[in-house]
Amino acid sequence: MILLAETPELLPPSPSRDDIARSLEAAHLAGWRIYQIPPDFSQCESAENALWQVPKQRKPTPTVWLGYIPDFARYGAIFEAAQQKNLILLSTPHQHQTIQEFDRAYPFLEGLTPRSAMVDSVTAALEIAPHIGFPIFVKGAVQSRKSRGWNACVAQNGQELETLCLHLLELENRSRGRVVLRELVALRTRAVRAISP
Repeated sequence: MILLAETPELLPPSPSRDDIARSLEAAHLAGWRIYQIPPDFSQCESAENALWQVPKQRKPTPTVWLGYIPDFARYGAIFEAAQQKNLILLSTPHQHQTIQEFDRAYPFLEGLTPRSAMVDSVTAALEIAPHIGFPIFVKGAVQSRKSRGWNACVAQNGQELETLCLHLLELENRSRGRVVLRELVALRTRAVRAISP
């Protein structure tokens, strides 16, 4: 197994960067072969250059990418460059997009997850909100802002919904130009009895 890891020191400080650093340490301890790659193409210019230090494998080798969620174009470029070196990422570009972008995954989850609607503007959000009902959980197509607390992702009224949508639409890496409005529901719990040895 090979790990392509974005260099944590080159990433902006965040809880995600801390998770990447811890996962990288776990991979070291587990004995994975690790190759560090830059977090974007600004310095190396291409996916081929990002993987320059990875030797071509004699046989297809399962490969995991550890880093921030890349956009579709960057994932596709790394996927293609990796294939040229016989590195097989676990997801194709289209599988990656389905996994990461809520509107692509929702058809597989509908009925199993709270009602949700995708919008690409504040106007559309305000039109759909009455069909979902306040309070509404608001997230980008890729990520929410829940690490900033309840008020960063739950709208109690139209004014709060407008503010949250505007913030997310400005964050391309989280929204990709789309915002998800989700019915806010209480989590169902299920008691599990411990098995004694």
